[in-house]
Amino acid sequence: MLLCYVDESGDPGYKGSPTQAFVLACVVVPDEHWLPTLDMLVRMRRYLHTNFGLSIRAEIKASELVKGKGPWAECGPQRQGLSPEARLRIYRLCLRALTRLPWLRVFAVVIDKYEIVKQSTTDPRDRAWTFLIQRLERRKTNVMLLPDDGHNAFIDEKVRQMRRFNRVPAGGSSEAVLSRPALNVVEDPAHRSSRRSYFVQMADLCAYAAHRFVVSKKPFPQDMWLTLTASFENEVNSVRGGPPGIVKWP
Repeated sequence: MLLCYVDESGDPGYKGSPTQAFVLACVVVPDEHWLPTLDMLVRMRRYLHTNFGLSIRAEIKASELVKGKGPWAECGPQRQGLSPEARLRIYRLCLRALTRLPWLRVFAVVIDKYEIVKQSTTDPRDRAWTFLIQRLERRKTNVMLLPDDGHNAFIDEKVRQMRRFNRVPAGGSSEAVLSRPALNVVEDPAHRSSRRSYFVQMADLCAYAAHRFVVSKKPFPQDMWLTLTASFENEVNSVRGGPPGIVKWP
């Protein structure tokens, strides 16, 4: 079974929204490698505690790490915070840690709201979860979804719907369709509080990096996402094409 940790970046709204895109990132861990992956994340957190003063229990959120807020405001010498350069090095260190695990895979879905023509009838959140579940359905093995808390009822309903009804283009065609229900998604998603899950926190870092790869915003490095190249699930956009490891729509 594959354990699929999911978090988002941006928001799904249109009017008054501060973000151009809505993004989901998925960190995929085979169940037989779950404990070694956890052990690696614990070692990484101990390293951050020893070298930068970050509490092992603190939640890592991409937005706070980039801006030096939350627990990062009390890290570093004399607990006066870290420089922007140091925080970006830590961000890259966290992503590189994932690539050291040969069994772990990462991909993202980016919905560019500015490019959607029929905004009044298109829900970016619904579209993003559709693409994500379709990509997991292709794996031909059972998967368990473990998303961050926040859209629990919506995600549960979406999974139940796609387990019975899911149509996809045949060979990339915009006209012919195939019935491909997501039968391998077992049970309802097991929602997780990101504060209590190192795995979801890593998905959050991945989501923000994917967001800024498609919609760049200085001073965050646009190429941060490419740090994960060795772990990309490249098949997710083998038909549609697009950025590496990313399903971009439209």
